[in-house]
Formats: sequence, C-alpha cells, structure tokens
Amino acid sequence: VTYGGAVPAEVTRPFLSFKSGKLGGRAIYDIVHQKKYSQWINGWKNFNAGHEHPDQNSFTFAPNGVPFITEALYGPKYTFLNNALMFPPATADTCFSPWVGQVTEACNSKWLEYKHGISGDCRGQVTAAFEQNGVVFIRGEAAGAYSPNLKLKSSQRNLLLLQPQLLLLVDQIDLHEDSPLEKVSAFFHNTDVAFEEISEDWVNGAFIRQKDGQYTMFWMDDKGNSEKAGLAFKTYPRGYPVTRTAYIFFGPSVEIQSFSIRGDLDRVDVYLATNEKTYTVYLLTGETSMKPLFAMVLADRQKIVFDRASAIRDASVQEVEDYMTVVEENLQHAKPVFQQLEKQILAQVLNTDNFRKMAERLLKLSDKKKTEEAVEKLFSVSFGRGKAKKM
Repeated sequence: VTYGGAVPAEVTRPFLSFKSGKLGGRAIYDIVHQKKYSQWINGWKNFNAGHEHPDQNSFTFAPNGVPFITEALYGPKYTFLNNALMFPPATADTCFSPWVGQVTEACNSKWLEYKHGISGDCRGQVTAAFEQNGVVFIRGEAAGAYSPNLKLKSSQRNLLLLQPQLLLLVDQIDLHEDSPLEKVSAFFHNTDVAFEEISEDWVNGAFIRQKDGQYTMFWMDDKGNSEKAGLAFKTYPRGYPVTRTAYIFFGPSVEIQSFSIRGDLDRVDVYLATNEKTYTVYLLTGETSMKPLFAMVLADRQKIVFDRASAIRDASVQEVEDYMTVVEENLQHAKPVFQQLEKQILAQVLNTDNFRKMAERLLKLSDKKKTEEAVEKLFSVSFGRGKAKKM
C-alpha cells in the first residue's frame, strides 16, 4: 500500500508505504501452494523470490517529502533492516541469537531463504486500507511470516495518518498460552541521518535533525511504560498474552502536548493532543469484535469511521477448466503476428553492413574456407526470410 506517491514533495503531501503480503506475490504463492499448472510448474523451482526481503508488516514514512522512517535499502536479508518485529527467545538457530526474525531471513547468503523448510510458507496480509476525510488507516497481519514454534496468534500492525505530519502506529502482539516468547523488539531506520535520544514527561523517543526542522517519534505501551532506549524492548506481563505498543511520528510544525494509551483484550484507546487538535483513536483489534468497525477517530468535533464492510477481501479467482488447451488455442491466434514480426526484424537487422562485417570476422576466426561464399549463403537465407506477403 502506498499513499502520496508520484506527487511533488510539499508540506501537505506526505508519503506513506506499508508492505504485508504473500511470498512472491499472491498469484505466484497460490500457484506454488495449490500446485496449479503442474504440467508446466514445479513449485518454487520455476520462480525466484531471492531478491525479496523479510519485510512483512514493514513501513516507511516521509512527511513533507523528507525521509523520516526509511528501510535500510537493498542489502542483507535481515528482518531488523526492514522496520519489522523480532522476538526472543529463539526456538532454533537464528542470525542474531537470542532474537528471531521472519522465516525467510538468510544468515549466510545474499539471497532470501525461500526454497527450504517453512520459509516457502511465509505470508503476511493487508487486511484494511482506507482514506476518510484526510485520515489514512492501514492494518496488516504478519503472524504467518514467523516460525510456528513461536506460537504467535497474531502480529497486527495498525497505521493511522492523522494529518500530513502526524503518524500513529500501534503494534498488537497476541500469543497462544504455550508461547515461549517474552519480549518484542521494534526497529526504525533512517539511512541519511542518525537518530538522537529525547525524553519528555517520562515518555522516551528519538528524533532526527533535517534542514527544515526536527522530526520526532515517541513510544509507549498499553501499561503506560516507555523504555529509555533507541530500540524498545518490552517484557510481556505475566498472565496477559496481549501487548500493545504505540509510536507517534511527527514533523517540525506539530507540537505534542499529551499522549496516552490504554486498552483491553479487544480494544486499544489512544489519546493524543497537539498544538492544533485533540485526537481520540479507538482501535478494535479483536477478530470477533461485536462492532463492525476497524477504528474510529475523533478529531475535535469531527468523527471518522473505518468500518469492516469495506475490508480487503481475499477472493480467489475462478479457475479455467482445461487451461492448457485454452492457452494453446490463444497462442495459435497470436503466433502468425509474431512470425511476421520476426521476419521483418531479421530483414532489418541481418542485412546491414555492420552485421556483414561481424559475420565475416566470426567466420575468419572459425578458420572456415571460402569466407565470402559462406557470408553470401548466410545472407541469401536472411533475404529469403525477409520477404513478406503482400495483403
């Protein structure tokens, strides 16, 4: 999902991107896992997902066109380089023990891991993406990108772009009762400018300095705690299998006056006051919520609702019966066109002085006798191919 792309960079034009999907894309993933077109395709051997990254539920943010939260660009296939979550303790060998990333993480290769074991089953999903009255809401689910041994019930990430320079991010981690997980680590990058620490009213954060001002982020969990660190680690409370952490990102024209978060098993409430508006955000995070809403935002006297009726639906495409015959029939219609184009291209390319000189050099290097005769024979063939029927 992208918002604000392909437009000039201005104060009122932010850029926001979010990634969560199936390995290789939905079409390729379904072809591999549902064993479609088995006469032609043999699983992942026919596709190359090696250039992808372990980046389910990753995001970037550029308010005012200024890169604030970036990815770490094209590099090693590590989860933490892509603004995605990691968990300890690891249940198997990992790249950065005791922390474990997504199952496609590759420790000793420049290529993504996708051919062996559970890595080929990696998947995320964008479950909602709306824009209402200038407020953008995006939700993604990435539990399927991590090892089943972690016993993750849900790894949900919510993004709310409340105004062009103000982004609220809420992570919800839901565990099965027998999950071994104790902590979670979130990562945020800027490839241009180093982050610096900041703290206001016991809320910790980080900021970067840009030419037009200071870009700042703060974080807090749903127990009111805010770790004093550039990388935030939070232990799960005993007997409480769900933990939420909210992050706010804002540009130089926004002043944060207050920030708090609270919630229960099915809902998170975030209260946020700026120098211009007061925001109350209600996130319904449970899958069995009785209310048909994803989220509701109260901005002063304005109410903005993101309802489930407009959710992204993963509808499967109806398969064509006897698809091989259909494809072959369609190819027969297109074949004469490509044959005609081939003749025209050969006539234009082969019958040129440059090609003749190249052919002469190649034939000389191959020690063939009667070079001129061989070249003439070669071009007599090309001239024959170049003749087209007049319609």
